Amino acid sequence: ADSANDLRLMIKLGSETDADHLTTMTQGLTYRFNPSPLMLRITASWVLPLALVVSTYIFMRGHNYPGGGFIAGLITAMALIIQYIVVGQEQAERMIGARSGRLYEIWIGSGLTIAGLTGIAAWFWSRPFLTSAHIYVEPPLLGKMHLASAASFDLGVYITVVGATMLLISVLGDSRHSSMSGPIPNGDE
Repeated sequence: ADSANDLRLMIKLGSETDADHLTTMTQGLTYRFNPSPLMLRITASWVLPLALVVSTYIFMRGHNYPGGGFIAGLITAMALIIQYIVVGQEQAERMIGARSGRLYEIWIGSGLTIAGLTGIAAWFWSRPFLTSAHIYVEPPLLGKMHLASAASFDLGVYITVVGATMLLISVLGDSRHSSMSGPIPNGDE
């Protein structure tokens, strides 16, 4: 019964009472976490989509101006961290499907693979590592567009930065990764 209480998560967005607060049993001690303030929950509901739009803009303009995959990845990671703060780590990871950070490890590996393959691709045209190729295309409705292979490198950086930042937050915020899960009752060691 105690182990069931250890894993119990009670988060309700909306009208919450004192009994609805997150309660965790650790070494016989009860920790209670208050829900996020209403204004933070409301703000967070529109911050994520807005941050994703800004992140896309920064990512797309990064080839010719300051910006790119690194800054766009940080913007996305900050928006996801706000979601962690609002709904709690367990609920946020459940919604993302992070499986205690395993998904973020996949993101890091995928991003590094994309960035590395982009650099190696230049060798197939007898160019130095990470040499960028450029073409101009004219898709309907969009007009003339400049495309560079650096965009795929930036995509790899973006995925790696989001994955690494979220893995860091996931590991630091998860007491299951720690050998100490809370204060020791009655001062016993």
